[in-house]
Amino acid sequence: YGLLKRPDKQALYKKLPPLERMDNLTYKLVATGVPIMTVGLALGFVDVAGAKSSWKGDFHLYGSFVVWIIFATYLGIRQFAGYQSAKVNYLLIAGVVFSVLLYLLPSTIHHFL
Repeated sequence: YGLLKRPDKQALYKKLPPLERMDNLTYKLVATGVPIMTVGLALGFVDVAGAKSSWKGDFHLYGSFVVWIIFATYLGIRQFAGYQSAKVNYLLIAGVVFSVLLYLLPSTIHHFL
């Protein structure tokens, strides 16, 4: 946080909203997205259970569950432990990076691209 708030930074950084506001916004977005992702995962597991193709080796299925765990851990740390710092935001970065990688990697069952 300290590097962005130093006065010698460029004009772009001066136009950014305060870091506390951004931190609260990301928390609210994740708090909204995790229940939606939970419903999506549950419906996906129900749908896949009836599929005739081999889904047990599909890493997208397990990868999406790992992404859910990452974001749920972030929520748990923020909500129940009350821990707010730049370190907890590394979980958000890891979740987003893993989500993008999961989206871009090919799958035998899912065809996103």
